[in-house]
Amino acid sequence: MSARCYDQDGNENPDLLACSADGNGLASCCQPGDACATNGFCLPPSAAKAPLNYYVYGCSDPTWNASTCVNECNLVIGTGVIPCGESKFCCYLADGCDCSNSTAVFSRSPVRIATTLPASTALSSAVSTTPSIRSSPSPDSKSDAKSSGNVGLGVGLGVGIPVGFAVAGLFWVLNQRAKRRQAAEARNVEARTSSVDEVDNTNPHELETLERPQELSTRMLIAS
Repeated sequence: MSARCYDQDGNENPDLLACSADGNGLASCCQPGDACATNGFCLPPSAAKAPLNYYVYGCSDPTWNASTCVNECNLVIGTGVIPCGESKFCCYLADGCDCSNSTAVFSRSPVRIATTLPASTALSSAVSTTPSIRSSPSPDSKSDAKSSGNVGLGVGLGVGIPVGFAVAGLFWVLNQRAKRRQAAEARNVEARTSSVDEVDNTNPHELETLERPQELSTRMLIAS
């Protein structure tokens, strides 16, 4: 993991890259694509990118007390630095720089390139890994399979439950019809049985009484 970079106020600046990945070497921080000098300066990749030769951007030490952090130019982030000769340098501010002004000039070791930073902050944090082949499914595939199973279960329940209710309703209707049909047949049988019983239970005396007028009529016909 790359060391973090801070401005002169101690605020983290994620747009900068540490000249030393672990923070144990150079404490200076520069922009992506810059070259890091051993004296803490940042060198832009070309004159077209920046008009000055050297710049100071940040430090991996939030206190800026590290020897390779150029704290002489702690007024403005991105301060340019111009050489004044004999290992003398001057911080180039808004009003420029006067190498004849001793209060604006500081001493540093000669500029020597230590390393060149990648052109993107994303490349500095990228980790190369060798893919391995595993027979067991990955967590994502398990999650996908579980999700697919849940979807299938939901669809099955969504279709099966209404069908089950429909079948149960049809069975109930048919059962009620069968019960009504059986009840009607039972009433018909009972009615027929009741009629037969009424005939069988007729009083013989009453039958004899009903027949007597006929017998009298027959006798009268014979007598005449």
